[in-house]
Amino acid sequence: MRTVRADDGSRYLLRKRSSDASLVFDPETGEEQYLDNDRLERRDEIPPLQAVGATVPDDSREEIGVSDERALGLLVVLDRRGPIAAVDLVGFTELCESDLNGLLTGLRAGGLVESVSDPVVGYETTRAAQAKLSGARSGE
Repeated sequence: MRTVRADDGSRYLLRKRSSDASLVFDPETGEEQYLDNDRLERRDEIPPLQAVGATVPDDSREEIGVSDERALGLLVVLDRRGPIAAVDLVGFTELCESDLNGLLTGLRAGGLVESVSDPVVGYETTRAAQAKLSGARSGE
């Protein structure tokens, strides 16, 4: 993933790019959409997982139990898009396998993600994490 900015100032994460349009992910809403390439500018100043983690309000981070923005971003991505196959997570994030494994280990130890084998061998958020993230989105 790469961070891109649309001509209206909105920040997105680039998922796929073709010759005419790109599939982008809105880190604030979790929605995906196609935008014309001429409307997008590549922005590498903020790593993608950090951009997603920054969408979580500061006052919710203590309740969630994750202070690292990359780990928080990974948790949000898993919550909005999960379960995600383990093999796809490396391509979906900007992390090397070692760093990704470290973040997942910490999130698993905190009871926020769990491994799954159906429908994919990968990871998803736990019910506790889903409840905490839901509360963060609604401002509770």
